[in-house]
Amino acid sequence: MKRISITIGALALSMSSLTVMAQEERAPQQENVATAETPDTDWKLSYALGMETGAFLKEVPELELELFIQALQDTVKDGESLLKPDQAAALRQAFYTKRQEGKLEAVGENNRATGEAFFAANKEREGVVTTASGLQYIMLRDGDGPQPLVTDRVTVHYRGGFIDGTEFSNSYRQGSPDTVPLNNGIPGWIEALQLMKVGSKCRFFIPSDLAYGQRGVPPQIGPNDTLIFEVELLGIEN
Repeated sequence: MKRISITIGALALSMSSLTVMAQEERAPQQENVATAETPDTDWKLSYALGMETGAFLKEVPELELELFIQALQDTVKDGESLLKPDQAAALRQAFYTKRQEGKLEAVGENNRATGEAFFAANKEREGVVTTASGLQYIMLRDGDGPQPLVTDRVTVHYRGGFIDGTEFSNSYRQGSPDTVPLNNGIPGWIEALQLMKVGSKCRFFIPSDLAYGQRGVPPQIGPNDTLIFEVELLGIEN
């Protein structure tokens, strides 16, 4: 959003510079622009900024170019504006929000498809158990202690990551385990921990519907991200 604002501001400089130069007939012929060996001048900078902004504007189907140019001229020349500042700000914010939501939706759809393909293949791996909810897990080490209830607090060591192996959380690096209320976790975490006994170590594959869904947890967890946890259940507090 900040970059967009800067880019549009740059176009204002570009358009105003080009207009003045055209009027004073100071711009070189087009065929000389690409071949000129002279040092950079103001007109080149203005044109370069215009190229960058034009590339952005090509991706904005809502844009009416004539009105855009009129607004630039009105603003640069301190002319009368067709919109009040608060109206313009609200329209820009709505545009940026809609654009960002569209990008997140596309990322979310891609993450969901990637997750579904992963779970379809993962369920065929030896030792993988799939529950009715869609949670998958491998019991790496069986414990012989009690199993927690949803109302308990659990002490755990864990690593949390994604399908590609990237980690987003690791209690081992903190140097000490975490003790947390079990019912404060995501649905997949709550279900998974209740399958373990104290002393167990387990790897859980949590689909996005049992994690953070489309909203994710920006910037660490994207929309519809599949989460993978490796957990050691060390203790239970009632």
